Amino acid sequence: QAFCGIASLVMVLNASGIPQPVAIPYAPYGFFTQSNFFNTDISKLFTATQVDKSGLTLAQLKAIAATFPLEITAVHASNENDGFALFRTTAMKVLESGTQFIIVNFYRPSISEVGAGHFSPLAAYDEKTDRFLLMDVARYKYPPVWVKAEALWKAMNTVDLASKEHRGYLIISSAINKKQENLT
Repeated sequence: QAFCGIASLVMVLNASGIPQPVAIPYAPYGFFTQSNFFNTDISKLFTATQVDKSGLTLAQLKAIAATFPLEITAVHASNENDGFALFRTTAMKVLESGTQFIIVNFYRPSISEVGAGHFSPLAAYDEKTDRFLLMDVARYKYPPVWVKAEALWKAMNTVDLASKEHRGYLIISSAINKKQENLT
């Protein structure tokens, strides 16, 4: 139940265009799973047992993502410099790009869900209702849901007790997707 960061990154990796490992039960097809995720580089940072025991912080998930050929920007939520407006604008651009991804780190109770800190990717934005489509990776517990932008921001603008920093979001892109984007 503490693999939400890994599950979110697995979703992004599978959509990023980077080379995928062969998934044993589905050989010869390659894709990332939570089972084949912990390669040698990642295991030097965190083992599956460590993640299972305590989850990850935003900075830790960024460090894991950096072991792949990705460009990652971590943004901690803050009310300074109109953080909410920046988040909304940035997230909209990322979602419109088709070549970038955004994973949000938020506090579940702030959006009326049970639990604590959580990671999930965003999939879409609806301007009319000012809501983001949150693709919850804990599908056994919550389906994808449209969340008001301001409510999601407030859920990110909370302190993670493990890191003592505000939660936030990761913007992720791959060099492969950027090359494809430049060709079109």
